[in-house]
Amino acid sequence: MQASKKYFGLSIVTLLGIILIYLPLILSQDIFDPDRAYIIDPLKDIASVKGYSAQSLYRLDVQPIRDLYFKCVLSLSKVLNFDLFILFNLFIWISCLLLALSIIQIKILSATGLLFLAGLSLHPIAVWSISWPSASKHLLSTLFITLALYFWHRRSFFYIYLFYLISILTQPLYILFPIIYLIINGKKSFQKEKYLISLMLLAMIVIGSLNFYYYDVVYPLQTGVGKTHAYNEFSLASNLLGIFRSIFQIFLPINLSLYYSPQNILNLGGFPFILIIVFYYFKKYKFKFYNYQFLLFLFPLATIYLRPTNIFVSDTYLLLPLLFLIGLLKEVIEESKKGLFLVGVGVYFLFIFVLGIHNIYSINTTEGKLRLSYERDSNCKNSMTLASYYMTEAQIEKFKKIGQDVMQNRCIINGANGLEVTTNIYALILFLNKEIPQKGKLKSITGLSKQTPLSNKIRQKLNEKIDSPSDKPPAGLEKIFEFIENF
Repeated sequence: MQASKKYFGLSIVTLLGIILIYLPLILSQDIFDPDRAYIIDPLKDIASVKGYSAQSLYRLDVQPIRDLYFKCVLSLSKVLNFDLFILFNLFIWISCLLLALSIIQIKILSATGLLFLAGLSLHPIAVWSISWPSASKHLLSTLFITLALYFWHRRSFFYIYLFYLISILTQPLYILFPIIYLIINGKKSFQKEKYLISLMLLAMIVIGSLNFYYYDVVYPLQTGVGKTHAYNEFSLASNLLGIFRSIFQIFLPINLSLYYSPQNILNLGGFPFILIIVFYYFKKYKFKFYNYQFLLFLFPLATIYLRPTNIFVSDTYLLLPLLFLIGLLKEVIEESKKGLFLVGVGVYFLFIFVLGIHNIYSINTTEGKLRLSYERDSNCKNSMTLASYYMTEAQIEKFKKIGQDVMQNRCIINGANGLEVTTNIYALILFLNKEIPQKGKLKSITGLSKQTPLSNKIRQKLNEKIDSPSDKPPAGLEKIFEFIENF
């Protein structure tokens, strides 16, 4: 009884400590989020179910649980005059951890339970996900599928189905869950629960087909950053390497990024971890796939692997696999006969703890978040995003350095909005290049596939007479327009 009171007090202190550490992120308002303009802000103007249904069906982006949550948080944030997304993200992730500890049968009111709670609350993958308002959909979906796993272990099939359905209506990442269920439980389970399992499979097919079409056709046109790729041997192999790297980040989160490029050589880093995990489970379980810890890797990453967009994998997609780490470390602790292993686990959590705090204080500004992502993976997506930020802020010297990478890699963002951003970046890079003569600059900028108010302003500055120069800068480009005017 005395021990329970002691750990109850320690649990309160732990939770308060986690919130205190996250305070810089919680208090930071208006941090850059590239998806917010597409999936959160449009909900501000939705006043009825009819209006929402029309917009959702028009976009084929059918995720009503996600949108209902976003609408509620937006309304509450407006009432309180404080953006609550990051605070709620933190609470959702803590709830996921508490459920995972219960599933893996670790007492929360124990030294091991509090160590896992504190350590994985500050794991850099969790920090990165919590820091994005739009990542709420991934956190919520992870919470609901973890609830499905919780009821799986209690053999309550109705609730398994319910939370599976809610999860994929929040974010379809875990859509392959019923396939895993059938693999594990086999024909007997299907005969016993054939109607509910059939509904699960039907939901998987319908939502999956809509989601595939959305990513293949609709999303690239809306945002310009979801360029689809053709499936071939090279793309499948490179995507598999990207999954290896994502697993590497779970164990050693030292190379985080907005997005992991499948072509990056660092993807090979995760391959040894795959071999170790497979060997461990083969030795212990002889590949009997009833062990839920190993399965936590399978269906979210399999969904990513089959998705037709070049936005391949990011930290928000690794939340459920991250919960696998609890089970693995628990087994290491239980089977360790030497104190050295326990010391190793303690050092590992200290490493995670320090790195998590460092990331919180590094990404509590827009520039910090984008800069950290670029430095750890300078792919086109990250370099274009950072260059666009420096352009809108008129931080010219910083823009020049990133612009060199953009130009060398010939980066392009497709789609209407993407082409406009691409034109703005390239036009400014050419304008600032002192080695190119004025006529060469005009010829190159005029030859860009799309002209924008900013490119017209630059052409006007270069003494070209154009029919309709834009005198009023578009929203967000006021600073760079002023810089060009005074150049």
